[in-house]
Amino acid sequence: MRALLTVGFCGGYTTFSAFSYETIVLLKDGEWMRAGWYVAGSVLLSLLGMFVGLALAHEGIAAHGQGSSSLGN
Repeated sequence: MRALLTVGFCGGYTTFSAFSYETIVLLKDGEWMRAGWYVAGSVLLSLLGMFVGLALAHEGIAAHGQGSSSLGN
């Protein structure tokens, strides 16, 4: 469990660091519009991915719950 938490934390940290670095580089190069689209696109796509994941998880939980309740009857 500790290894999974460590890998998850480090993976998230390095992903965020790369995102921040790439944004700063774009801003330093004067690519304001590109940096804005990069940030907005990244945030919107990550939120979309989260909502899709939540919907799939709810469907899986609902399907599992229906299957187990029918076995108990």
